[in-house]
Amino acid sequence: MTNIEKVLSRALRQAEQISLREGLESPRIHAVVVIGNDELAREKLRVDDGIYVDIVSDSIFIAPGTLDNIVYRLLAGYFALALLNTFNKLDRERALLLARRYFFKVFVDAVKEA
Repeated sequence: MTNIEKVLSRALRQAEQISLREGLESPRIHAVVVIGNDELAREKLRVDDGIYVDIVSDSIFIAPGTLDNIVYRLLAGYFALALLNTFNKLDRERALLLARRYFFKVFVDAVKEA
């Protein structure tokens, strides 16, 4: 497993713990896919620029970027799926708010332990 994969794996585990604390139903993530362009995610739900989710497979599709951007996009996608699982609707604003609220701690912890 590469260092980037370790960081993303750790970030996903932390996102699961956070979603439980926030009272959300955690999704079972099937895949995290870094896409080359937004055309590949055309049929997915758009959370924000470069962040898409597939509710059928509980997968997250994110645009490439720096490691911090990738972790932020991963968190936003995860929380979007958790909100969908819990409330059966996409709440983009809350997903992005949760991603911003917890990003720094998750990022630092994930990088430190990778």
